[in-house]
Amino acid sequence: KFGVHATNYSLNDNNFNIGGSIVSNNSANRTLPIFSLDSGLLFERDVNIVKNSYTQTFEPRMFYVYIPEKNQDRLPVFDSALADLNMTTLFTENQFTGNDRINNANQLSMAFTTRMIDNKTGEERIAATIGQRYYFDDQNVTLPGNIASKDNSSDIIAGLTARLSNQWKLDAFWQYNTDDAGTVRSNLLARYNPEPGKLLNMGYRYTQQFLEQVNISGQWPLSRGWYGVGRFDYSIKEKTLIESLAGLEYDAGCWQARTVIQRVETATADANYGLFFQLELGGLASIGSNPLNLLRRDIPGYLSSSELPTNYRQQNYYR
Repeated sequence: KFGVHATNYSLNDNNFNIGGSIVSNNSANRTLPIFSLDSGLLFERDVNIVKNSYTQTFEPRMFYVYIPEKNQDRLPVFDSALADLNMTTLFTENQFTGNDRINNANQLSMAFTTRMIDNKTGEERIAATIGQRYYFDDQNVTLPGNIASKDNSSDIIAGLTARLSNQWKLDAFWQYNTDDAGTVRSNLLARYNPEPGKLLNMGYRYTQQFLEQVNISGQWPLSRGWYGVGRFDYSIKEKTLIESLAGLEYDAGCWQARTVIQRVETATADANYGLFFQLELGGLASIGSNPLNLLRRDIPGYLSSSELPTNYRQQNYYR
């Protein structure tokens, strides 16, 4: 791939202090050529585990990027930040989000993926990836206040997704710094979902020198149209409850009612509380404050009672 990135700024009061003199740079521009080469191979073989037949894949991938260095210190920063290193950004040309910084690059990203695919259903049971980026030149383009990196390689990252059964799913991510010989970031999420409307999430998140949290969330039928929902988010580092949520939902078939109370810890004041109550009339209209966006955000995999398949809703009516 060959490309050109061209940016032009028309600014007011874009001034810099250079050697005690104020220099204006209101009409700024930047043009950079970009070259990248993406390559990969796919191997597969049949394997038998216990009584099940699978296709196992082996997928090496290499991604090379070259972008010449250009001093961008006098360009403003409106919406750019350094992107987190993950399986997606490992294979992007620019390590910055936004367009105010374009990194110089003479680098190679390498990753290896293997998958286990059920031959009967075609379902991907396991997918595991490990990768790293290698720098042949120093990273001299930075954001204001940041120091240019002299490292010759990025952290090692690894990811795993496993659908151990039709009920259990596991997602894991790990970022390891080879210079410090320590974990930079790790995420672990286990999900138990035996059927629609029955859901339990258990998660752990760690970011070096920043956070260490555990959270539990879920949704479960109680009896005769009643469902319970909840979330518990606890900071191990700060030894405090960050967020908690509890609610009830009633499904009468042609109408649904739900109420939710939320507690969020704040850094500068007492905890904030929110109370939501909603009456939904057959999905056509609703009355009250809508908690559905909150529930979908805080409880991954959540489905409102009106979104559940009809046969599961009817089962719960008569329990």
